[in-house]
Amino acid sequence: MPGAPSAALEADARVIAGALRSLADAPRPWPPDAIEAVSASLRELLAGLPPRAADGSAIVASAVRRAAEDLLLLLPRGAPSG
Repeated sequence: MPGAPSAALEADARVIAGALRSLADAPRPWPPDAIEAVSASLRELLAGLPPRAADGSAIVASAVRRAAEDLLLLLPRGAPSG
């Protein structure tokens, strides 16, 4: 289907969902190891995203990138890199 998200972008969205699930399940305040694990997975995701999607799913790629960056900003000492 033209413009449908690629399997890679669907996997990236699952990484974000997993990060949210980890934070939701963690005790408050979030322990440093939970923060570091979530931050590392989101930074890895951002490092692997292409600057622009070439498969017609640029809107989904942009949403995935923005969600990961926003989630990093919510974490202590979190800020998007790049």
